[in-house]
Amino acid sequence: MTKNLLDELKAACQAQPSPSDAEKVAEGESVWLAGRPVPAERGLIGLSLGDGHATIVSESAVREVVKEEPFYFVRVPAGTSVLVRSETVTTVKDESRGCGCKDSKPGVSAAREAPGGPGGSTGPIIIQCPLVCRIEMDCSFHLGKSGRLIRVCVPLLFCRRECPSEPA
Repeated sequence: MTKNLLDELKAACQAQPSPSDAEKVAEGESVWLAGRPVPAERGLIGLSLGDGHATIVSESAVREVVKEEPFYFVRVPAGTSVLVRSETVTTVKDESRGCGCKDSKPGVSAAREAPGGPGGSTGPIIIQCPLVCRIEMDCSFHLGKSGRLIRVCVPLLFCRRECPSEPA
């Protein structure tokens, strides 16, 4: 082993200040976000990995930033509030479909005849098909150019029409 390389390694290790245990505990858990910069208002940071998804976070929540072209990796405290934006371009179509349920036929979920007494029905009952959205965290590991392993999470917005249960 070369003495010069050992000295170089020791100097590099000692040049990196390590936070104290108290500092680590006070800072708490954190989450890494990643992406290319996207437009954001003053005081906010916007990141996107593409596909119309963007994560907007307060600049004051940022604890650390690492840049590896073309991406930025941003560490924020766990539990930080973020704005998740999902955008896509589509064409407007006139389709008469129910709620998107696998067994529904066109128009079947929108209105049904209510069974009446011996004289017949009481008329149509409108069944709402609410749009239900949720955020799912998609996390994976990234090995940086410096050899640092970072667990990056991307909050993704998923929406779908929920099929209501049959009326009583």
